[in-house]
Amino acid sequence: MRTIRIVCLPILVVGFLFVGGARAQARSVQKIKVLTLLGRPLQFAAADKQGLFAKYGLEVETENLPNSDVLRANLAAGKGDFAYLAVDNAVAMVELAHQDVIIVMGGEGSQNELMTQPEIKAIKDLQGKTLIVDAPNTAYALQMKKILLLNGMQAGKDYEIKPFGATPARVVAMREHKEFAGSMLGPPSRGVK
Repeated sequence: MRTIRIVCLPILVVGFLFVGGARAQARSVQKIKVLTLLGRPLQFAAADKQGLFAKYGLEVETENLPNSDVLRANLAAGKGDFAYLAVDNAVAMVELAHQDVIIVMGGEGSQNELMTQPEIKAIKDLQGKTLIVDAPNTAYALQMKKILLLNGMQAGKDYEIKPFGATPARVVAMREHKEFAGSMLGPPSRGVK
């Protein structure tokens, strides 16, 4: 069984620099493909702009994928070297897809929020509504289910969950389809126009 690498969080750039440092002496460029859900992570853009990747002989390409299911499948198929996403995806790969996974770093303080349409004034207003998620078994969906459960509401009984895709797709969907009452979203998605 081949080993899959999952990278969860910002310290990844330091890891790339460490790995690339040994290779920089050989003056060959080490290409690394990182699969993401939200475009090029800020840490990568900053390291690239500062010339850090080039300094250490690294060329880092990111590929933005539509949802966590596709990202995990692509990673398992070897279509990327690393993934930049929440650790629950590593657990899903081990438990559901029976893939070997290495978690390189963790520790990001999540800033996810339950965002709703303007007419929703309280959690109870979500009763009978459709809420959209990336996938029903990932961190954002689990957070949302817990919030609603703490308010006496159960998925499938009191509200519907619809898989829709990664955060940017959910922001657009909520703007274009008012029937999608809410979703768990995190920055910078709230400000996407």
